[in-house]
Amino acid sequence: MFYAERLNITAGYLSTLASSVSGRTASEWIDSFVLLEAKIMLTSTNMTIQQISYELHFPSQTFFGKYFKRLTGLSPKEYREGEKVRKWENMNKILPSRLLTFPPSHLLTFSPLFNIGLPSF
Repeated sequence: MFYAERLNITAGYLSTLASSVSGRTASEWIDSFVLLEAKIMLTSTNMTIQQISYELHFPSQTFFGKYFKRLTGLSPKEYREGEKVRKWENMNKILPSRLLTFPPSHLLTFSPLFNIGLPSF
């Protein structure tokens, strides 16, 4: 309704236009953009889920959570936590394994900072 009113057309006509041009309804386009924005905010900000729901103009965090879960199959929290794990797994694939060990073994042997009687790894 919001977008149709802004364009001075009915919601049905907006959906018909969108479908005829793209094969997707106006609701599907709106859902995909809102979902994309939500996913970006969940993975790239430290905003709480409540803050994100407010920023995206949802009436409540509960409504946002149900909307998000209906479209993705995951709650916003589950999505955020899953993305953190996926980012770490992808980093492990990209970086050589020797860069992911800490402290690096060559520092233990050659650096005076690490050569203070720490057990060898």
